[in-house]
Amino acid sequence: MPRPKKISVFESQIHAIVARAAAEIAAATRREIASEVQKAIGAPAVGAARPRAVADAAQVAPPKSKGGRPTKASKRAAVDGLLKFVAEHPGLRSEEIVKQVGGNGDRIKAGLATLFAQGKVKRAGKARGTRYTAVAAAPPESAAASAEPAAAAPGKAKPAAAKRPTPTTKPAAKRPAQRRGGWKRRLITDAELKVVLDVLAKKPGLTSVEIQKAAGIDSKEAGRVLSKLRETKKVEWKGERSAATYTVA
Repeated sequence: MPRPKKISVFESQIHAIVARAAAEIAAATRREIASEVQKAIGAPAVGAARPRAVADAAQVAPPKSKGGRPTKASKRAAVDGLLKFVAEHPGLRSEEIVKQVGGNGDRIKAGLATLFAQGKVKRAGKARGTRYTAVAAAPPESAAASAEPAAAAPGKAKPAAAKRPTPTTKPAAKRPAQRRGGWKRRLITDAELKVVLDVLAKKPGLTSVEIQKAAGIDSKEAGRVLSKLRETKKVEWKGERSAATYTVA
């Protein structure tokens, strides 16, 4: 069996130097990878100073009340600071926001829920992958109204917009009054009376059925017209019911 080769002092020193160099290279590689990842998610690099927005959001707690609980003013200030941070760093998850802002994670998540309920931030994704983005606030009406005259050319008055006519709605047509047992009968026109009178003037002594055929009207209309003519005494009749004959009075 061969004897193990003895390592000289020089060789041991070389091995120690190579081992240290390999360890330093691995550590530098890990730091570089961590820095690139933090840049990709918008987090501050290792050892770098926190952004001002992060510092503001982490220090938004004014003095607490005598009982040690946060006051309403401190809660509003904390939520406002959190909104400012989300506006300057859109697309972060809640864990990333807690990591960058610092402080109580539960309070920061509660603040994000409050901002979402108020419609000041919007969410994208589900569960732990949910990302937060601030909602752009709409300009106030007064600012928009004041900006409109400024946009007009100097020295030229802006022509007044033509006033649109107010649309007028037509009144709903009245339905005929309903009476017990059915709809109210429509009125008999003079033209209908004249048609029947002309028929009887040419051929007196016609029955109701014959008048229908000669005037071209149905039985109901003939009955109403003849009833009206009898009431006004413009016709005379003999007989009863369908056998009655009519002549002009």
